[in-house]
Amino acid sequence: MTTWMPLTVLSLVLIFGLFGLVSVANAVQLNTGDLLIADPSAPTQNGGVFHLSSAGSQISVYQGGNFVEPTGIAIDRNGDIIVGDPQAFSGGGAIFKVNPITGVVTTVSSGGNFVDPRGVTIDANGNIFVADSDAFGFFGGVIKVDPTTGIQTRIYTSSDVNAGPYYITIDRNGDLLITDVSGFNQAGGVIRINPVTGASTTVSSGGNFVDPLGIAVDANGNIFVADNSGKVIRVDPTTG
Repeated sequence: MTTWMPLTVLSLVLIFGLFGLVSVANAVQLNTGDLLIADPSAPTQNGGVFHLSSAGSQISVYQGGNFVEPTGIAIDRNGDIIVGDPQAFSGGGAIFKVNPITGVVTTVSSGGNFVDPRGVTIDANGNIFVADSDAFGFFGGVIKVDPTTGIQTRIYTSSDVNAGPYYITIDRNGDLLITDVSGFNQAGGVIRINPVTGASTTVSSGGNFVDPLGIAVDANGNIFVADNSGKVIRVDPTTG
């Protein structure tokens, strides 16, 4: 599950029995209920990935490498940490993979369609889906990245210029859910996207949304959105 804090662009992922996260110095075991947090600024201006225990205490941090502004974060099937960084490589953006045992960072994909790759999520087959708010002529959209080759495939393009898809998750049916910050006449909303056809439908828009950023889905399919107004908003996936 991937989610984000409402007032800042902090990206979190809950850990379910994975291996470990390496700080600069050593490996640390991750436990069920622990959190990984991608912070775009701390502990240095180039940001880092923090490991917090389920009790809330900081255990370790990974920083450095090619990180510039890490925002989106997910964990793949091998337990590696996948990080979206919209400012990497002189602003071109990239998706990185962090080995949680060695701390080694490798570039999964960069350049290409990327302009502002922030949110990341991973499907059951290991494919990485990236929400990019400025790709495709500043319309923004969703890009699928092959985790082995780094090849990018356009899945979805927003209908309005500067619409602003920022973050992304996958629901129980395998559909993609994105938050659109500036769409719907600037009110923002949540859009469901078929990961194969790219067909899109509006789940919810307007209402309490001001700048919907982080998004997550619980075990019952309820959608939770962290809005930049300081609210966490629950969205019924059927009625919106």
